[in-house]
Amino acid sequence: LKQLTFQSGGVVLYPGSFGEVGNVFLEVAQEVANQYAVGYVPYNALKDGKYRNVRVTVDRAEVRISTRPGYYAPLGKGK
Repeated sequence: LKQLTFQSGGVVLYPGSFGEVGNVFLEVAQEVANQYAVGYVPYNALKDGKYRNVRVTVDRAEVRISTRPGYYAPLGKGK
């Protein structure tokens, strides 16, 4: 599960007991309410199906970044 969430840019939340499930729901609600989406156009526009690493940085200590480590370029014609 940890590997799957790392690859997808997610997080794993484990309640300590059934009584803490409500706290996990609150944590998820806070996480979703404070998300931003960032997009970019890669310099390498080759449609070669190769893996591309992605690194996102922010210059603010209070910000936590959650992203996947990369993606596979599409296969196809063109650049």
